[in-house]
Amino acid sequence: MSPKTTRAGKRHDATPLLEWVLGGIGVVLFVGAIAFLTYEEFRGADRVSGVEIHIDEIVRTHDAYLVRYRAHNQGTQTLVDLRIVARVLDGTTERERVEAGIDFLPGESWRRGGFYLREDPQKYRIEIRAGGYQEP
Repeated sequence: MSPKTTRAGKRHDATPLLEWVLGGIGVVLFVGAIAFLTYEEFRGADRVSGVEIHIDEIVRTHDAYLVRYRAHNQGTQTLVDLRIVARVLDGTTERERVEAGIDFLPGESWRRGGFYLREDPQKYRIEIRAGGYQEP
């Protein structure tokens, strides 16, 4: 395309600078997306590593104890319908057992939740673990 002239007789490029800038940004985004998809393809299969559970706090409520926890999926595979089991133990005797669920826990992410317990978990030993999951 030949350059255009203005009324003053000056020549200028027919393609505005903004168009070149936006075109360049589009190319960078396209190349970045292709690079990411290529990386994901060769990274390997999703791995199930395990779910690490930490107790954040224990709060006394009106008629129970709320144990707030954080579950961290250390693998890359998404977990669906993850069951979390909490047990209150007095030595080897189980005084209370409750379960909770996390509907969707993506790989390398975390979710928070809580259990309501009748027994004071600070008087006894509390054990929280992942009980099972499904694959999406």
